[in-house]
Amino acid sequence: STWIRSRRCGLARPVRTALAEKMAASPNAPQEVTALLANDEFDIASPILLNSTLLEDDDLMEIVKHRTISHRLAIAMRRAISEPVCDALVATNSIDVIKALLENHGAKISAATMAYLVDQSRAVDAYQGPLLRRADLPQELAKKMYYWVSAALRHFIVENYAVDAVELDLAIASIAQQAAAQIPSPPTPDEPAVHLARQLDAR
Repeated sequence: STWIRSRRCGLARPVRTALAEKMAASPNAPQEVTALLANDEFDIASPILLNSTLLEDDDLMEIVKHRTISHRLAIAMRRAISEPVCDALVATNSIDVIKALLENHGAKISAATMAYLVDQSRAVDAYQGPLLRRADLPQELAKKMYYWVSAALRHFIVENYAVDAVELDLAIASIAQQAAAQIPSPPTPDEPAVHLARQLDAR
């Protein structure tokens, strides 16, 4: 469009900034122009990324794929986010973006993506608290997290989910005992390798 060509040729930043702020709050703004401004430099794009209801899922997913982490963070903080856009944000593997998404209770995270993030929380502590504070986290996933979260978050699980703390603690103790039993014992003096080492030392 003519507007696109004019921006490429250097439409003044103050003009683009003012236009983005005005269009972010307008339900009747031209969709093509809104989408283009959403792809602009972050300080221009941010009000549209955060507030415009005219951006479609395809627009948002393209921005997630091709623009900066700041653009992704703004999308992760939108008032409402669909499952496909959530999946695109999670696919970035950015801890900051995913944490912001988990803290956004207007984000619709699919069951499969939620289960994936619970598994990831075993290694990424930053996901644990936001996951457990989501109203849409299934009880079974919260129970699964009990095995690797901190004592404070275990208390949170017990207080907010229908789980049996005694049962889970006994299960953890059992797992720890099994792991300890699998640790190889130190070599005994009768083992061939130890015997050979002593012979070589004597020589």
